[in-house]
Amino acid sequence: MNQPYTCEQWGNLGDDNFPLIFTDPSPYYFHDLWDGLEGAFNNAIILDHNLVFVGAPIASSSSEIAIIIQSLLNEIPSGSNGDINGDGIANILDIISIVNIILDSSYTTTADINYDNIVNILDIIELVNIILSN
Repeated sequence: MNQPYTCEQWGNLGDDNFPLIFTDPSPYYFHDLWDGLEGAFNNAIILDHNLVFVGAPIASSSSEIAIIIQSLLNEIPSGSNGDINGDGIANILDIISIVNIILDSSYTTTADINYDNIVNILDIIELVNIILSN
């Protein structure tokens, strides 16, 4: 990784008026943007759904990148229904399950109701709201 620059060097490159993230307005926008720059090469920077850097596969085919992206899409949690213990219903037993997860200082995506990557009292409150709304 870090080829040809370190992360800090990459971060210091660029133009302040150029957005960090934007949608591509045309099929060849990036190609045309960098076309003609000596020593320039294209590369994909892949971020997960939390905008955490996953990788920068050099010289990967579009099908390889599509496989990586699909894998990341499969990891995105779907909306939680509050059923932490998998018995098909959100109830007090699921609250107890979250409390046990918190007391064990462990983490599971299922118990992270608000998707902040921490299982804590906020997830319990969210679960109580789910239960009361049913």
